[in-house]
Amino acid sequence: MHRTVAGAALPESKETTMTQNQGKHEPLLAVHSVDEFVFGVPDLEVARHFYSSFGLDARDERGALALYTFGHPHRWARIVRADTKRLLWLSLGIYADDLARYEEHLAAQGAERIAPPSGAGTDGLWIQGPDGLAVQLRVAEKSSPSQPSPREFPPESANVGRSPSRSKAQAARPLYLSHILLFSADVDSARRFYEDVMGLRLSDKSGSVIAFMHSPHGSDHHLIALAKSEGLGLHHSSGACLPSTP
Repeated sequence: MHRTVAGAALPESKETTMTQNQGKHEPLLAVHSVDEFVFGVPDLEVARHFYSSFGLDARDERGALALYTFGHPHRWARIVRADTKRLLWLSLGIYADDLARYEEHLAAQGAERIAPPSGAGTDGLWIQGPDGLAVQLRVAEKSSPSQPSPREFPPESANVGRSPSRSKAQAARPLYLSHILLFSADVDSARRFYEDVMGLRLSDKSGSVIAFMHSPHGSDHHLIALAKSEGLGLHHSSGACLPSTP
C-alpha cells in the first residue's frame, strides 16, 4: 500500500449531460468513490501486522479486520479469513439520486445482476464485474478526495540526513485511501466496463498493459487502475498521509 498519492484532482461537481429527447440537463451518472474493498487472507494476525505497519487503524469487527485511517470515520476495507489471498468483492459509492437511474442504466448496458457474495450485505445493486469480480453499487457518502492530496517537500540536497535510521523515522498516518489498483486478464475490456457501466473516465494508459481512471464527480488522478495479469487480483490500495511522531 503506497503512502502518498500524486496527481491533480478534478473539482467536485455533478457534471451535466443533455438528454436528446427532452432537452433538459441531468447529473452525469457515475460512481463517486471506492467505498470499500473486501480481501480474503489465511491469517488475520499477519494481515493486522502488515496494515498496522503502514499506519492504518486495524480493528476487530464481527470476525473480520476492518481498516480505518486514524481520525476518519469511514471504513475503507475489510480483511476476512479465506483459504487463499484473494479479492472477494468491491463496493462503489453512488449518490442517492442516482440509484433508480442506475437500475435503468444497468439494464440498458446488459450488466449481469448477481446475488451478493457470502458474507456481503444485501443493500444496493450487485453485478458481475470484469474477471469475475463481484461489484456492488450502493448509496454512500463521497469518501474519495476532491482536491489534490497534501504534499510534503523533501529536504534540501545534503550528504547526510536524507535517509534517517529506522529508529528516527517518523511514523506515517494515512489521511484516507483514494484509489485501488486491480489486476485484470484483459485491461481493455475491464476499462470499457468501468467507463460504460460505472461512468469513470480515462486519465492515462499505456497500451493494453495499464489504465488509470478517475471519477468525473471529483477524485485524485485515478480512482481505479487496472494492470495486465493472468486474472483478477488486488495489486494495492493507496492513500495520502502526513508524518507524525511515533
